[in-house]
Amino acid sequence: MEYPARMSDEVGDLSREVGLLVRRLRGWAGSSWDVPLESGITRAERTRLLLDELAILGERVGTGAPAGARPPRLAPHALPDQLAVLAEDLLAALLPPAAGPSVAAGPSVAAGPSVDVEPSVGAGPSVGAGSSLGAGPPGTAVARRGREVLVDAYAAVTRARADLDGAGFGFRVR
Repeated sequence: MEYPARMSDEVGDLSREVGLLVRRLRGWAGSSWDVPLESGITRAERTRLLLDELAILGERVGTGAPAGARPPRLAPHALPDQLAVLAEDLLAALLPPAAGPSVAAGPSVAAGPSVDVEPSVGAGPSVGAGSSLGAGPPGTAVARRGREVLVDAYAAVTRARADLDGAGFGFRVR
Protein backbone atom coordinates (compact mmCIF):
# COMPACT_ATOMS: atom_id res chain seq x y z
CA MET A 1 0.00 0.00 0.00
CA GLU A 2 1.31 3.45 -0.93
CA TYR A 3 1.28 6.05 1.85
CA PRO A 4 1.57 9.76 1.08
CA ALA A 5 4.61 11.65 2.36
CA ARG A 6 2.33 14.13 4.17
CA MET A 7 1.16 11.40 6.54
CA SER A 8 4.46 11.66 8.40
CA ASP A 9 3.92 15.41 8.82
CA GLU A 10 0.44 14.90 10.22
CA VAL A 11 1.62 12.25 12.66
CA GLY A 12 4.40 14.70 13.57
CA ASP A 13 1.76 17.32 14.43
CA LEU A 14 0.13 14.87 16.83
CA SER A 15 3.52 13.96 18.28
CA ARG A 16 4.29 17.64 18.89
CA GLU A 17 0.94 18.20 20.67
CA VAL A 18 1.50 15.15 22.88
CA GLY A 19 5.04 16.30 23.63
CA LEU A 20 3.83 19.72 24.73
CA LEU A 21 1.22 18.13 26.98
CA VAL A 22 3.69 15.65 28.48
CA ARG A 23 6.14 18.48 29.21
CA ARG A 24 3.36 20.45 30.95
CA LEU A 25 2.28 17.43 33.02
CA ARG A 26 5.85 16.67 34.09
CA GLY A 27 6.01 20.13 35.65
CA TRP A 28 3.26 19.34 38.13
CA ALA A 29 3.89 17.85 41.54
CA GLY A 30 1.81 16.82 44.52
CA SER A 31 -1.30 18.92 44.98
CA SER A 32 -1.12 20.33 41.43
CA TRP A 33 -2.80 17.14 40.30
CA ASP A 34 -5.75 17.79 42.64
CA VAL A 35 -6.63 21.17 41.10
CA PRO A 36 -10.23 21.04 39.88
CA LEU A 37 -10.94 21.95 36.28
CA GLU A 38 -13.95 23.88 35.02
CA SER A 39 -15.69 20.54 34.45
CA GLY A 40 -15.36 19.70 38.14
CA ILE A 41 -12.91 16.83 37.76
CA THR A 42 -9.27 17.04 38.82
CA ARG A 43 -6.27 17.30 36.54
CA ALA A 44 -5.36 13.70 37.38
CA GLU A 45 -8.85 12.49 36.46
CA ARG A 46 -8.77 14.43 33.18
CA THR A 47 -5.39 12.96 32.31
CA ARG A 48 -6.71 9.46 33.02
CA LEU A 49 -9.67 10.14 30.70
CA LEU A 50 -7.20 11.05 27.95
CA LEU A 51 -5.24 7.85 28.60
CA ASP A 52 -8.43 5.82 28.20
CA GLU A 53 -9.30 7.68 24.98
CA LEU A 54 -5.86 7.00 23.53
CA ALA A 55 -6.06 3.32 24.55
CA ILE A 56 -9.36 2.96 22.69
CA LEU A 57 -7.88 4.69 19.63
CA GLY A 58 -4.83 2.44 19.85
CA GLU A 59 -7.08 -0.58 19.81
CA ARG A 60 -8.84 0.78 16.68
CA VAL A 61 -5.57 1.28 14.80
CA GLY A 62 -3.98 -1.98 15.96
CA THR A 63 -1.27 -1.17 18.51
CA GLY A 64 -1.27 -4.77 19.67
CA ALA A 65 -2.91 -4.20 23.04
CA PRO A 66 -5.56 -6.78 23.95
CA ALA A 67 -9.13 -5.82 23.10
CA GLY A 68 -10.75 -3.86 25.91
CA ALA A 69 -7.46 -3.29 27.74
CA ARG A 70 -7.14 0.05 29.51
CA PRO A 71 -4.08 1.59 31.13
CA PRO A 72 -3.69 0.74 34.82
CA ARG A 73 -4.63 3.52 37.24
CA LEU A 74 -1.30 4.86 38.45
CA ALA A 75 -0.51 7.57 40.96
CA PRO A 76 -0.61 11.07 39.47
CA HIS A 77 3.16 11.53 39.42
CA ALA A 78 3.41 8.59 36.96
CA LEU A 79 0.73 9.86 34.54
CA PRO A 80 3.08 11.88 32.28
CA ASP A 81 5.25 8.82 31.65
CA GLN A 82 2.19 6.64 31.11
CA LEU A 83 0.91 9.16 28.56
CA ALA A 84 4.28 9.27 26.80
CA VAL A 85 4.43 5.47 26.47
CA LEU A 86 0.83 5.12 25.33
CA ALA A 87 1.28 7.92 22.79
CA GLU A 88 4.48 6.32 21.45
CA ASP A 89 2.57 3.10 20.77
CA LEU A 90 -0.25 4.97 19.04
CA LEU A 91 2.12 7.10 16.96
CA ALA A 92 4.11 4.04 15.89
CA ALA A 93 0.90 2.33 14.76
CA LEU A 94 -0.08 5.42 12.74
CA LEU A 95 3.22 5.65 10.86
CA PRO A 96 3.46 4.13 7.43
CA PRO A 97 5.65 1.00 7.47
CA ALA A 98 8.17 2.52 5.03
CA ALA A 99 8.70 5.51 7.31
CA GLY A 100 10.33 3.48 10.05
CA PRO A 101 11.60 5.00 13.26
CA SER A 102 13.08 8.13 11.66
CA VAL A 103 9.79 9.74 10.60
CA ALA A 104 9.90 12.69 12.94
CA ALA A 105 13.69 12.92 12.70
CA GLY A 106 13.70 14.03 16.29
CA PRO A 107 13.47 12.72 19.83
CA SER A 108 10.58 10.52 20.83
CA VAL A 109 7.57 11.78 22.76
CA ALA A 110 8.98 10.12 25.86
CA ALA A 111 12.06 12.32 25.56
CA GLY A 112 9.91 15.43 25.26
CA PRO A 113 9.06 17.70 22.40
CA SER A 114 11.71 18.94 20.03
CA VAL A 115 10.24 22.43 19.82
CA ASP A 116 10.13 25.20 22.39
CA VAL A 117 7.36 27.25 20.80
CA GLU A 118 3.66 26.50 21.06
CA PRO A 119 2.19 25.59 17.66
CA SER A 120 -0.24 28.06 16.14
CA VAL A 121 -3.90 27.72 16.92
CA GLY A 122 -5.63 25.54 14.38
CA ALA A 123 -2.48 23.65 13.43
CA GLY A 124 -2.86 19.93 13.22
CA PRO A 125 -3.79 17.12 10.93
CA SER A 126 -5.67 18.20 7.83
CA VAL A 127 -9.14 16.77 7.83
CA GLY A 128 -10.56 18.40 4.73
CA ALA A 129 -10.71 17.14 1.20
CA GLY A 130 -7.10 18.18 0.63
CA SER A 131 -5.74 15.92 3.34
CA SER A 132 -3.42 13.22 2.11
CA LEU A 133 -3.72 11.02 5.18
CA GLY A 134 -5.80 8.03 4.30
CA ALA A 135 -5.29 8.67 0.61
CA GLY A 136 -4.56 5.75 -1.58
CA PRO A 137 -6.66 3.33 -3.51
CA PRO A 138 -10.36 4.04 -2.97
CA GLY A 139 -11.80 1.82 -0.27
CA THR A 140 -8.49 1.20 1.48
CA ALA A 141 -9.90 0.41 4.91
CA VAL A 142 -6.55 0.46 6.71
CA ALA A 143 -5.65 3.92 5.43
CA ARG A 144 -9.14 5.25 6.14
CA ARG A 145 -9.07 3.84 9.69
CA GLY A 146 -5.61 5.35 10.24
CA ARG A 147 -6.84 8.74 9.13
CA GLU A 148 -9.89 8.57 11.40
CA VAL A 149 -7.77 7.53 14.38
CA LEU A 150 -5.24 10.29 13.71
CA VAL A 151 -7.96 12.95 13.56
CA ASP A 152 -9.65 11.58 16.69
CA ALA A 153 -6.34 11.34 18.59
CA TYR A 154 -5.39 14.90 17.66
CA ALA A 155 -8.80 16.14 18.82
CA ALA A 156 -8.55 14.20 22.10
CA VAL A 157 -5.07 15.55 22.88
CA THR A 158 -5.91 19.15 22.00
CA ARG A 159 -9.12 19.00 24.08
CA ALA A 160 -7.14 17.66 27.02
CA ARG A 161 -4.50 20.37 26.60
CA ALA A 162 -7.22 23.04 26.56
CA ASP A 163 -8.84 21.58 29.68
CA LEU A 164 -5.56 21.15 31.54
CA ASP A 165 -4.21 24.59 30.62
CA GLY A 166 -7.30 26.22 32.12
CA ALA A 167 -7.98 27.53 35.60
CA GLY A 168 -5.69 26.96 38.52
CA PHE A 169 -2.25 27.44 36.96
CA GLY A 170 -0.94 24.92 39.48
CA PHE A 171 -2.53 26.51 42.52
CA ARG A 172 -5.24 24.83 44.54
CA VAL A 173 -8.52 26.72 44.45
CA ARG A 174 -9.92 27.12 47.98
